[in-house]
Amino acid sequence: MRNTDHTPSSSVRSTDRIFNEDDRWFVRTREGRRGPFGSRRAAEAEAELFVDTVKFLQQNHPAMRRDVDPDDVTVVDLGKPPCH
Repeated sequence: MRNTDHTPSSSVRSTDRIFNEDDRWFVRTREGRRGPFGSRRAAEAEAELFVDTVKFLQQNHPAMRRDVDPDDVTVVDLGKPPCH
């Protein structure tokens, strides 16, 4: 559950968050479909990056510049090593 959710939910992350359509891979989020990606691994990496970005924005929103709209931020580089 996110801080912005109005009601608690007991949903478990489903395995269909990463899915294949016409030999292209996508990530399903609350904000919509992300992709396409060339492989499942690339889609999984994007899903992890997306979750890290949302967490970062939630934790650091008060410290962000006033002219930055958190809804427009798609990636925050946290200095994590790339997945291999």
